[in-house]
Amino acid sequence: MGPSHVFFLVLFFFLDRAVPEAVFSLFMLSLSDIIDEDWHAYKRHSPISSTVFGTNALFTKPAQSLAPMIVVRILTLYGYRDGSVGDTSSPAALADGNSQLGHVMFIIMCGIPFLVSMLQILTWSQYTLRKPVKRQELTHEFGL
Repeated sequence: MGPSHVFFLVLFFFLDRAVPEAVFSLFMLSLSDIIDEDWHAYKRHSPISSTVFGTNALFTKPAQSLAPMIVVRILTLYGYRDGSVGDTSSPAALADGNSQLGHVMFIIMCGIPFLVSMLQILTWSQYTLRKPVKRQELTHEFGL
């Protein structure tokens, strides 16, 4: 698979855009559950919601601002700025696999999101959203 397999690229881009949009709508719900659970578990006088949302913004806002500048800088190193790599006006010219700029674009568009998603899956698989069930609750509920 690579830049020359247009069907797989379209499928990847669709899934890369649609799945996070569908799942991210649940992010604030899970974040508010974490805040409420922390509030009850540690018997705080007030929830730590401002700290949690502030920390989230601390990491996401700079990343959203800096990422386009970093990508343009990387592409500029490979001739994106002046078109010195050859014909970069059509997707077919970049998808032929011979263009170094096309290869870098493919890595940026597919490789980085794939690696980040694998890192997120590995990180989040260590956690569960289920509360631990106490043995007393099980014996009472199921008559064990």
